[in-house]
Amino acid sequence: MLLCSPAGNDLLFDENLPEQGRNFANKIWNAFRLVKTWKVEQGVTQTPTSEIAILWFYERLKQGIQEIEDAFKQYRISEALLTAYKLFWDEFSSWYLEMVKPEYQKPIDHRHIK
Repeated sequence: MLLCSPAGNDLLFDENLPEQGRNFANKIWNAFRLVKTWKVEQGVTQTPTSEIAILWFYERLKQGIQEIEDAFKQYRISEALLTAYKLFWDEFSSWYLEMVKPEYQKPIDHRHIK
């Protein structure tokens, strides 16, 4: 609900808000379940795409943290939450996990899981 409540305005209740929260919690749970199925080993050679994905997401994460800190400093909680939401939903779940996901039943290098 805080996600869509701009500063200084009343928040009108909408039945879709709890559903959106449920969907986000489900996305987090599914990402966790996916990562928990990966077998982690040292010395496994990953694709160059995985290496690029790690660098890309690291930079995107730093940028997202800065955006969240700036929004909190300006008391814009809904903007900070929206940034965190998009960072997890779009960048982490939709892109990063797909780029570093190992082939079926193959291990992943320990550097990909931190």
